Amino acid sequence: MLQNYIMKLEPKKKSLIIVLLILVLIAVVGFWLWHGNTSTDNPKGTQSQVNILQGDMVINVNIEYAKTQSEQEKGLMYRKSIGDNEGMLFVFPDEKIQTFWMKNTYIPLDMLFFDTKGNLTSISENAATCVDRGNDCPTYASTGPAKYVLEVTAGWAKKNNVAVNSSLLDLTSVK
Repeated sequence: MLQNYIMKLEPKKKSLIIVLLILVLIAVVGFWLWHGNTSTDNPKGTQSQVNILQGDMVINVNIEYAKTQSEQEKGLMYRKSIGDNEGMLFVFPDEKIQTFWMKNTYIPLDMLFFDTKGNLTSISENAATCVDRGNDCPTYASTGPAKYVLEVTAGWAKKNNVAVNSSLLDLTSVK
């Protein structure tokens, strides 16, 4: 039926409809690719493992790196879940007060702030999700200069007895 209608159209109108259909197809594919990259079903970014020393205990965390500005801006946005011993490690070029927000983040998180030497200097526990609120989201900042920030599921720090003065081990692998 639609095919018959299109066949009866003038060549200019046919061309216009074809161009519009192609643009719609491009928009749909672009939307799918953009939102497909935010799904937990897709391959994750650069992955590794970090070890945190708490007292005489070493805790392993499987991480994704967020090293580039683009990776850091996106962070864990749009993720619906992460594993119990998984997180994202943000590696900044300079040690300074680091401030985060939870815009479009569906997972409540603990944020662990480490200095250049890998010492845990502060923790923001149970950072609340902030979805569908535009830019009206609270911020979470380190209490002192930080070069590394590890985001893990809310309650992870308490569950693993990780506290200020814990430390990241083997920083040569995270630089």
